[in-house]
Amino acid sequence: MTDGRRKWTDDEIRTLSSSYHAFKRSFLEFVNGRGSDLLPEDALLLFLKVYPYDQFCDMTMADLKKALSTLWGDVQASSDPEQITVKTLPDEDENKGIIGKLITALPRHLNAAFVYQQDPETSTWTRGHAEGAARMAASLSDRVSVKNYFGADDPETALEKITEAVSDGADLVFTTTPLLLSPTLKAAVGAGAAAGKVKFFNCSACQPLSSVRSYYCRTYEGKFITGLIAGALADNNLVGYVGSYPILGVVASINAFAAGVRMTNPRATVHLEWSCLPGDSVQTLKEKGIRIISNRDIPLADVAYMQDGSFGTFLLDGDDRPVPIASPVWMWGNLYENIVRSVLNGTLDKKDPSEAVNYWWGMDSGVIDVQLSDLIPDGVRRLAESFIKSVKEGTFDPFAQTLTGQDGQPLCDPAHPLSSLEILGMNRLSDAVIGRIPAYEELLPMSRALVREFGAQIIPVPPETEEDPV
Repeated sequence: MTDGRRKWTDDEIRTLSSSYHAFKRSFLEFVNGRGSDLLPEDALLLFLKVYPYDQFCDMTMADLKKALSTLWGDVQASSDPEQITVKTLPDEDENKGIIGKLITALPRHLNAAFVYQQDPETSTWTRGHAEGAARMAASLSDRVSVKNYFGADDPETALEKITEAVSDGADLVFTTTPLLLSPTLKAAVGAGAAAGKVKFFNCSACQPLSSVRSYYCRTYEGKFITGLIAGALADNNLVGYVGSYPILGVVASINAFAAGVRMTNPRATVHLEWSCLPGDSVQTLKEKGIRIISNRDIPLADVAYMQDGSFGTFLLDGDDRPVPIASPVWMWGNLYENIVRSVLNGTLDKKDPSEAVNYWWGMDSGVIDVQLSDLIPDGVRRLAESFIKSVKEGTFDPFAQTLTGQDGQPLCDPAHPLSSLEILGMNRLSDAVIGRIPAYEELLPMSRALVREFGAQIIPVPPETEEDPV
């Protein structure tokens, strides 16, 4: 078939039917007496993420029940994504007294493993996380040992490296890209994790899982600041924005940036292009006469990353050369230190085994900052620094104002503050934005796996086919 789907054979249909009925019977027997109203269908899709189809078809009812018992907390969490617990600030130390620390049997030392795609030489994203891990280790040198595992570039290799980290004695495992979530979940429901000996974390946003906690940064706060600057410097009222992928949190960053632009330049429009589509998005913006463009956020607090226009918000000079202006920057060392300290002081432990906990920290936690170029005019710099201070102190929220969408309907209203889940799942663009959210079919093949995993709340994602990239 031309759409990537093929016709199943009669034997394959019979195998699937038999396996599904065995799963359904095992599921109903497993939940009997647990007071759950979940359906087998609620569990099957998550089950198949952990256990490949061929393995699933070979499992006996006893195998299925055992697997369900290990995965049960995640099944309950994924059945109701609206109940995700989003923590927007690090937990405070609840056991400040010596007696309290003794009673809770807090760990004296932790082994932390970091698993990465690629390596620091080939990926700036990996370099940022690796340097963050090193800074955390230096800050907590007497309490934490760190070991890195690079090159987890496909699901099989990733699972091997995560499993190796557990075998090496890791107490905490951090997998540092969203695409490592599935192998992390597979490892987390293994024997060692089931005993509660290892805690798993994945760098992604808003995941309805109890075995793996997700962590990310509120990038939209920094994008608002850079939008303020861009609007002030846009002398032709045109501003460009390069979007990454239509996934959780990205649309909120676009809208926050546009809100900042409109605050300093009510006549300006933000022209949106996407790096996940064919073509040169920066060149397209240049051809529209746009002289100030927001590109990818810099991975480290080093303004040198903005010099060639590949990162940050930049202004084109008379010779079409990029002049660095500003960029949000991830402070991964602070984020990892916050998480590790919460394990050491006992505030991380969850009360409900089926609770899905996501850390979504921002500028008030020191995990996002804004790097400002020395080339920003003094008045604009003072304005930006004032808003940076307000966001860090929690006295200003970019979405605590009236904003309107392209459809003419409200995006946000200060009388009804948006929840963290509503901001993460934002899927409509501000009326200050000229452009649209792309459809799945338009995406570059290399972008589709990420959008399939993390973009279903933003755009319709079709059923997976054999032609989809792994």
